[in-house]
Amino acid sequence: MKINIKDIHLKIGRKKILDGINFDVDGKIAIVGPNGSGKTMTLSVLSQLTKVKQGEMTIGKSKNLLKDEDFKQKLGVMIQEGNFDPDKKVRQEMRLIQELKDDKRDLGRLLKKYMIDPDMMIRNLPHGKYKILLVLQALMGKPELVILDEPFSGLDILNRKIIEKMLKDHKGKILITTHLMTEIKNICNGVVFIKQGKIIQKKNMKQIKNLDKYYIKLFK
Repeated sequence: MKINIKDIHLKIGRKKILDGINFDVDGKIAIVGPNGSGKTMTLSVLSQLTKVKQGEMTIGKSKNLLKDEDFKQKLGVMIQEGNFDPDKKVRQEMRLIQELKDDKRDLGRLLKKYMIDPDMMIRNLPHGKYKILLVLQALMGKPELVILDEPFSGLDILNRKIIEKMLKDHKGKILITTHLMTEIKNICNGVVFIKQGKIIQKKNMKQIKNLDKYYIKLFK
């Protein structure tokens, strides 16, 4: 069942940040737009990290999920650089997340798949491995919705391809922001274009032949 996002407004002081955000998540959806357009703030609201007075997220006839603390536990979230404790080992942090998400998989085998040493301190992880770990924790358990903010930023092509495969293999709903159009095209079935806090277009990915050219034409 699709997730409906309706009429989200957000002001900080007198500045309007989000102005009537409306779209559905039915599969894997990308939010794209220029820097400062409201992408990250939209994800922050949907993750319940930022509270709004007006706006809803619903599934069918459910109550407003933006105010449902139980639903918050059913989200997989990666916003910016995450909040792992740098002074803990990978194994410690990931076991805690496994318990919270009730994920029964073999943690050692899972980390070995991505060549991550479970006994390495978080602060010593290379940037690429750290990003893979952030995505992995967001996918743990059976989240109703996975929310990812710029999961590919600062990565070389090898690590981008690893994360791309992780997201393609995930069976559930994903909402993602990124500036990398190739990865969007390979992962997502829909794209939402945002500018100055407003959704200006919503497209099925099959409707767009060249996403880079379409983006440039839309935002130039």
